[in-house]
Amino acid sequence: MKKQRIEEQSWLYVDYRGVMRSYELGKGLMLYVCRDLQIGEFAPHVIEDGERQIRQFQRCIYMVDALESPRMDTDFRDQMTEWLKKNCPRAEAHLLIRSRLLQMAVNVANLLIGATMTHAYSDVATWEGVGRRTIPWFRRRPLALPHDVGGPRASS
Repeated sequence: MKKQRIEEQSWLYVDYRGVMRSYELGKGLMLYVCRDLQIGEFAPHVIEDGERQIRQFQRCIYMVDALESPRMDTDFRDQMTEWLKKNCPRAEAHLLIRSRLLQMAVNVANLLIGATMTHAYSDVATWEGVGRRTIPWFRRRPLALPHDVGGPRASS
């Protein structure tokens, strides 16, 4: 896996199986734009971001644009579920998805946590509205990749 700083508050994580870009937006809000598989190697970075948000803002709100991500691997789901369970109710995740496999992962995570800490949305406007409750200018962003980055469908 390759990790690259894109801007001061943005990182890009690239693996041949998937791509994830993070944005630290303030007030405890993190945005992730994912494409292809969400892999276990991404989870420690997402968790580190969440820990930093909780230290600084006493909460972490993950906004995850996974419309172009068909699934997450079991290792990613397990690591994130365990972290969310330990940080309930200071952390929550809102996923924009179209994949039924990701919907199942959200349902399994909530069962294991014992609380509804993860939420799935298929409507962009509804999902963006959740982000705007914290940051009024929150919006969906395209997954822009630098030209020198590999990964799945890197030329698209």
